[in-house]
This record gives sequence, structure tokens and C-alpha cells, in this order.
Amino acid sequence: MQRPASLPEGASLVPTTDFQKTQMLCAEALEEHGWVVLDGPGGLGKTTAARAFCDKFPERVVRIHLAAKARGNSFLRRLLEELGEPTTGDEEALLMAAAKVLLDRPVLIYVEEADQMNASALRHLRFLYDNDDLTFAVLLVGVNFRRLFDLVPEIDSRVTGRIPFRGIQAKDLVRTMRQYHPILAKLPAEQIKAINREHCRGNWRKWAIMIRRLARYCARKGVETPNDSIIAAALASLRVVPA
Repeated sequence: MQRPASLPEGASLVPTTDFQKTQMLCAEALEEHGWVVLDGPGGLGKTTAARAFCDKFPERVVRIHLAAKARGNSFLRRLLEELGEPTTGDEEALLMAAAKVLLDRPVLIYVEEADQMNASALRHLRFLYDNDDLTFAVLLVGVNFRRLFDLVPEIDSRVTGRIPFRGIQAKDLVRTMRQYHPILAKLPAEQIKAINREHCRGNWRKWAIMIRRLARYCARKGVETPNDSIIAAALASLRVVPA
């Protein structure tokens, strides 16, 4: 598996409950023509879990990253582009082209930032998914799917697995963070809890930033484990200063 870009140097991928559920549901979806949704605020590990699964099956995954709003036809063009097909034509031509190329291809269509899809784009994906001749699976990763599903309520009944990501749980915090990075391995539990309480709050992305900062300050001091002054300096450097 490729190393996720979000992991700090020296960090290990910790298989949390949400991570393990993602691997299981995605494997079932790929084999059973399923539809999986990973939902939740940013920084909770959704993309890392999704990519960890997809990296195992590169030849069977069609990945679409939506950096901006994707309307119906623009989404179809992105899909066809990732499938290596021409992207010209009107809506009907694009749908028929996508159906043709997906025929007999049991792939996983993985959409990052899927909350950027509008109702039309989601309906196009549903139209293809409902085609009895096609057996692809769907993995949508994003924030606030409730809003999108309210616009296209028929999608909800097609979802075979949904995981609302929760971040690092308080009961697992100390064990998880000690496994995550060696700079935290010998840190007292109360200090890990204090960092989480004052800044990170169970968010993997915030922990990654904090660990990079701690590692830099430790290197300056020539120590392996951060002390109280290093932790205080790192926390102070990451606090938002009111305007």
C-alpha cells in the first residue's frame, strides 16, 4: 500500500474501527455490486481508509477527485476521462458511452469530495448503477451527504453500507496515538490527553500537524520525546490568534 501523504514521517497507519469497517464494506461492495458512503467532517480518516482499500486493487478502481462542483454532464465527462474514453457529446451520448465502457467491468467507482456532486450528477450515477447489465460498485467519500440525499432521496435505499466517521475515540486515544507515532510512544497519557483536549480533538489531520511541529522542536532541542516546554510551544504556535 502507498504511504498516505497525510501521514507524518515515521507514522504508522493505525487500523481503527472505522478503518476496519471501511475495508470490510468496500470488499463486500466490490464483490456484490454495492454502494458505500463514508461521511463526516474533514480530518477524521475517511480518505485514508478509502485509499488504503483502493490501493489493493488498482486495476479495478476508477478514482474521481472532485475539486469543484460537478454537475451532471461534467461528472460524466470526468468518469469517461478516468476510463480512458472520449468525453464529447450531449447528456444521452455521455450516458450511453459510460454504460458501454462499464459493461462487463466490475470496477469500483470511487469519488473523493463526493459532496461536490449536484443532484443531476448523482442521478446520472444512479441511472448507470441501476442498469442490470452493469455490475460496478460505488464508494462515495465526503462531508454532509444528508443534504445531498435530501435532494435525491432515492439514493438512500441503494446504499449498502454507510460509515459516519467519528475520529479518534477518547477511550482509544492514548493507545492509538502511541501506535501512530514514535514521538508519542513514551509520552505520559495525561500529556497526550491534554494535547487532544487543547488542540487536536480526535482529528487525525490536526494530530499530524501537531506531530510534525513536535518533531521539529524536539530536533532543535536534541531530544526524542517532547517535554512540557516543547508541548507548550507547539500548542502556542498552532493557536488561532484573534484578529
